[in-house]
Amino acid sequence: MTSLQLNNFVHDLPSLIVEAQAEIDKQAEAARLKYITGGAGQAMTYTQKLEEAVAFLAVASPIGADYPIIQAEALATGAAMMAIATNIKATSDAWRPIAASIEAIRMGGKLSLASAGSSSEISAIISTLVWP
Repeated sequence: MTSLQLNNFVHDLPSLIVEAQAEIDKQAEAARLKYITGGAGQAMTYTQKLEEAVAFLAVASPIGADYPIIQAEALATGAAMMAIATNIKATSDAWRPIAASIEAIRMGGKLSLASAGSSSEISAIISTLVWP
């Protein structure tokens, strides 16, 4: 059962569609959180870590100070910067197809809602979404 209880709403169809779109976004985020840490700041950190890792791995003799987030993680964990950069890149590569799948389901669900003609069709669309 989703948190969207369409039978309890007495709204017009456009309002139900907007509520269902918000429910799809909520479910997509819940699916993402099975794999990643939530939060806008954490997302920005992940982006920066990946940028640093790609740059670090692209040079023959990287200088630690040029990669402050990787260097900070290395200092905190005692792991080698090369190992950290390699792990960050591998984690990102593994996450990419999962993120793509979630986004396809999210956008496809929202597109399907645009053609829904009733609250039962909206409920059917929401209930058939299968998240990775």
